[in-house]
Amino acid sequence: MRRPAPSCSSRRGRSEPPSRRSRERRSSWSGGAPGEVSEPDGWELWAPLNPLYEAGDYAAAVERGRETIEAYPEYPALFYNLACCESLAGLATDAVGHLRRSIELSERFRASAKDDADFDPIRDEPAFRELVGA
Repeated sequence: MRRPAPSCSSRRGRSEPPSRRSRERRSSWSGGAPGEVSEPDGWELWAPLNPLYEAGDYAAAVERGRETIEAYPEYPALFYNLACCESLAGLATDAVGHLRRSIELSERFRASAKDDADFDPIRDEPAFRELVGA
């Protein structure tokens, strides 16, 4: 069974540097099987920001996340995780915009967003509902 892409909240405690084991785990997080090449999404670039998310310092995570997507705009997980933090920080318009970009880069994030609790603060926003098909 294919698993949905990880959300910000499912990454807690997983900031170890990439190793064979973590690459295999990442492959299974993204719906792939161990040993398969998975779609690069930038999860390791978000790892240094995860402690801010864990501490509930969403404003700082947003600030650093925005800097990170400017430097690495090709990775959908960066946009997704930034959108999670923006949602939690009460930045609905920004969250929807960055979620939209993550979905443009990788359609798998649409399904992830439907059930991700990090989007509960904006779940009733018409733009969010339209984007995820809720």
